[in-house]
Amino acid sequence: MLSMTNANDCNIYYKKERMEKHNDSLNDKGDYMWKLIDGKLVQMTDESRVKFRTNISKTKLEQLKRLADEQNTHINYLLESGLENVLSSGIITFNKDSRPKDRIQYKTTYDKDLLEAVKKFAKSNKLFINDVIEYSIDFIDVEKIKNAGYKHRVE
Repeated sequence: MLSMTNANDCNIYYKKERMEKHNDSLNDKGDYMWKLIDGKLVQMTDESRVKFRTNISKTKLEQLKRLADEQNTHINYLLESGLENVLSSGIITFNKDSRPKDRIQYKTTYDKDLLEAVKKFAKSNKLFINDVIEYSIDFIDVEKIKNAGYKHRVE
């Protein structure tokens, strides 16, 4: 058995098997967070986030990866910042003829409410969701993004 101590000096015991299982599942089952329940840390799925798959320009995705590395964050947190800014302005100027030709499939998680708002916004503007996502890249505010450790927060 392994003993881990969190910042609150609560000892948590995990069997090695369980830790390996959770480490494997972190990569494919969405975002997790930790909750302090009865003095113990419990790993929980973040219910406010949903998986979403779309197609995005490979070139733009590579730019986002570099920016995420520079800012110590994840690509989806960058995208969420841009989407929030586009939605708050309520205006989108998009030329359908300028859609990138290098789109590739991209899967990640988004805030559930934000994604629903993006879907409605795209529909009302007669666009695809990936058009809105790509458009939002130019509106990312790096001062208001979550850092990479956010998904491992303790609530």
